[in-house]
Order: sequence, then C-alpha cells, then structure tokens
Amino acid sequence: MKYINYLKNKNLAKTTIDIYIKQYQKWYLYLGDRKPNKTLFVKYINNYAKTHQPNSVHLIYSSLISIFKFEKKWKLINQCKDIKLPKMQQINRKIISLQEYENVKNIVKLNSKIEKRNWIIFSFLFLTGVRVSELLEFNKNKIYDENKLKIKGKGNKIRVIFLTKYLQELLTSWKANRIPINSKNKLITIKQINTIIKGISNKYFNKELTPHGLRRSYATNLLKNNVNIEVVKQTLGHSNINTTSRYIQINEEDIYQEITKIMN
Repeated sequence: MKYINYLKNKNLAKTTIDIYIKQYQKWYLYLGDRKPNKTLFVKYINNYAKTHQPNSVHLIYSSLISIFKFEKKWKLINQCKDIKLPKMQQINRKIISLQEYENVKNIVKLNSKIEKRNWIIFSFLFLTGVRVSELLEFNKNKIYDENKLKIKGKGNKIRVIFLTKYLQELLTSWKANRIPINSKNKLITIKQINTIIKGISNKYFNKELTPHGLRRSYATNLLKNNVNIEVVKQTLGHSNINTTSRYIQINEEDIYQEITKIMN
C-alpha cells in the first residue's frame, strides 16, 4: 500500500502509523462507492464522537486529514479544517521536576549492566526530551562538538539537541554505541522501554510515568525555568507552537508561586 510508505517517510511512530492505516481502511469501507466530501466527513466524525472520548476524535480527525493530504485533496482539506470538534480533555499528567531527578540521581543504584542501561535510557529521555523512536536511532558516533547531536524527527526534520555534562558522563561509561540494547546487542522494543520507564518511576519517584511523560517533564521544566517557548518548540521538534503549549503541566502550586512572587 502506497499510503504505508507515505506514512513511513514522514517518520511517524509505529503506533501512529498503525492507527492511521486502520482508519484508512475504515474510511474507505464507510465511503463505499461514494466520493469523499465535507458532509460525509462531518457525519463520520460525529458518529465516531458518539462512542469515543474527545482526544480520540481529534486523533481520528488528524488521520483522515492525513489521507486527504496523501491523495492531494487540498480543496477538501480547506473545507474540513474548521469543522467543530469536541473540546479536548485536560488531563493532569504525571511529570517529574528537575529537583526530583537530582535527588534520585544521587541515590540510584547502578550495580549491574542492566541497571546502568535502564538508568541511561531514563536519563536520556528526561534530559533531552526526545521521542522513543528517536532514542532507538541514537548512536554515540553521531555526537559532535562533545555535546551536540543531530536528531531526525517526524517528517524527517533535523534538529540539534544538547547533552548535559551528567548525560555525557553516563554515555562515556556505557561502552556500546547504542543504548537500548539487550545482552545480544540487539535493540529492545518500545514496549520494553515503556516497562523500564514505568519500573524506574515507580521505584524511585513513586509515580507511574511513560516515555512521553518524560518528554512532557522536559518541556515543562524548561518553561518553568523561563526558557522561551519558541526555543522549547525547536528542541522538541514541533511544527506548531500550540502543540508545545499543550505539553506544559502547571498545577495549583505553580500558579500560587508565580502570582505571589509578583503580587507580594
């Protein structure tokens, strides 16, 4: 299927590609012999919204727009870009702060090769904000000027990330060029990385995080320390600053601190 190659060339995550392909099949099953138009599109989205959460509806909307882009249906895209979608739910997602990480960094046990590998995986995701798919592509040979690394993200876009001194020390102590490998020097799976992150976050932080939660933590920590949101956008590899803004995790205590700092 040409559409599969189209998605792969955009360097999307495997889970995203699977969802988009599934929707491609469902969309054309729904269309039958009919030609796609705005009315059918809206009806399809509304029917889906009756049994699914708003966040899922937005994902399906994006998957259909992707199909239209693949098929170069620009007129239909323009007609459908402003349709009303249910408001996305704001979820209080778990993150970890820089201080929490610093506290754990000083007590974490790295007595075995597996423990060291798992901690490097956790630290790499937290200290760089890269996606898991980007971590799997990492190779120490790609580091230049000691602390710079070029990453190819979604849509084959290249961006530069910077390695902290502590992360450089961890990578130097790790003899292999790749990080997420097993005893046979084979890359482990995204599912295994998820399990690693879940295990470390539960054990040391008393929270259950995902790799994406570490990426969200990275963005939030930068913004809390007054880093320009445009810089954060570039670092994360986002095309739209609205995507970056959704990464910010602000709680009541953060709001209180900011207001009292100014008002007092």
